[in-house]
Amino acid sequence: MADKLEQFKKDMDTARNTTEQLRNEIRAIKDDNEETIKQIQSDAEFEIREINGKNTANQTQVQDMSLKSKAELQLTKNKHLDLESDIGKLKRDRKEKNIQVTN
Repeated sequence: MADKLEQFKKDMDTARNTTEQLRNEIRAIKDDNEETIKQIQSDAEFEIREINGKNTANQTQVQDMSLKSKAELQLTKNKHLDLESDIGKLKRDRKEKNIQVTN
């Protein structure tokens, strides 16, 4: 009976030691995982800031291009109006010359 009790105590000690060792390993893995998660979050935040910066630069570029296009369109419209006015003037001048020639 004493042998069985001694064997039981040894088995219990072994189980406790194994349990403690496993707890320590789990704790170490958990710490590693927490550090990995922190690094991933930090990397994600950096990438988000970088993407936002590029997005802002792209928006500014698109706005500049839009303003330039609007300005070019207005210049083209103005030139078109000037040409229409010149054509109208030339038509009137031709009409007046035709009238003078016929008189």
